[in-house]
Amino acid sequence: MLQKPSFLSNKRMHIFIADDDPDDILFLKEAFKEISKNIKITSAKNGQELLKFVQLVIPNLIVLDINMPCMDGLDCLEELRRSKRLGSCSHNNVLNRH
Repeated sequence: MLQKPSFLSNKRMHIFIADDDPDDILFLKEAFKEISKNIKITSAKNGQELLKFVQLVIPNLIVLDINMPCMDGLDCLEELRRSKRLGSCSHNNVLNRH
């Protein structure tokens, strides 16, 4: 019998997505919902908006688009790393420039 990966426990997972392309957000939402129905997804149009969300809730996972208006993904990532709220969180970076 296959076991669920540990990150797919019964605990609800909260994922933040920052992307200015609505089609990319829809694609990511559908992909995450295929993995588990126990995922809440919050989307932001840019890095500045995402940083406001992080002040309210610390997510389990953040997905950043690299190229966005106002604040791009790399600048947002730098701010997230400096954040005292996220200081104890682990960071994994995956960059994809397409």
